[in-house]
Amino acid sequence: MSPIMNVEANKEFILRYFTALNRAKSPGLMVKFALLFVVLLLVAGCVPISPPLLPAAPSEPLAAMQDNKVLLLPRETSSNMELMITKEVGVMVSMLEKAGFKVVVATPSGKPLVGSNTTLAAEMKLADVNVDDYVGFILPCMAAGNWGITPDVVAVVQKAVATGRPVAAQRTAREILRAAGALEGKQFAIGSGVVQDGNLITSGISPYAATTTVPDDTVELTQEFIAALASSH
Repeated sequence: MSPIMNVEANKEFILRYFTALNRAKSPGLMVKFALLFVVLLLVAGCVPISPPLLPAAPSEPLAAMQDNKVLLLPRETSSNMELMITKEVGVMVSMLEKAGFKVVVATPSGKPLVGSNTTLAAEMKLADVNVDDYVGFILPCMAAGNWGITPDVVAVVQKAVATGRPVAAQRTAREILRAAGALEGKQFAIGSGVVQDGNLITSGISPYAATTTVPDDTVELTQEFIAALASSH
């Protein structure tokens, strides 16, 4: 039973005790009554030994998820959709969410991307995107080569780059940046590794291109993207 419940259950006893204490004429007797009263309450469990703990303030992640959204722009074609959903997009989404960001997926059709065992839901069409709603933009490679570079995605990326907010692109997704005119005068990754130039972050190796000697850059790219998001706040 909680201390509050115990006090309620013994309210009549407490009132009587205080009445007797008030009637005591001797200060010494009053002190004895008071000490005895405290001991009785402790034994009965009416008074907690330590003060009650207040609810801990929720730990705030790097960003408030509802207010700090990242737009993820996957293409709808892939040489290995299952691999890229699980090992590329899945890693990006997981890392961003752990950092406190809400990831919104937008595709040209607004339809889900379907792998052999995994489905990636799209929350909107590219035509419905308002870039001002997002703190950053990330483009997975999707092992799509030069395929799927639609006018919609180019238009969104042009607007995204113009905001000055972080934009990350992995491997062949840099071709979307090129089509948007964002790579002119910029350094960008060609081989393995991650390169940042201003608000643009690019990487050279996706899960599809990785080998035992050339590692996948997905984690490093996403880490650099998260760091850029943090510094831009």
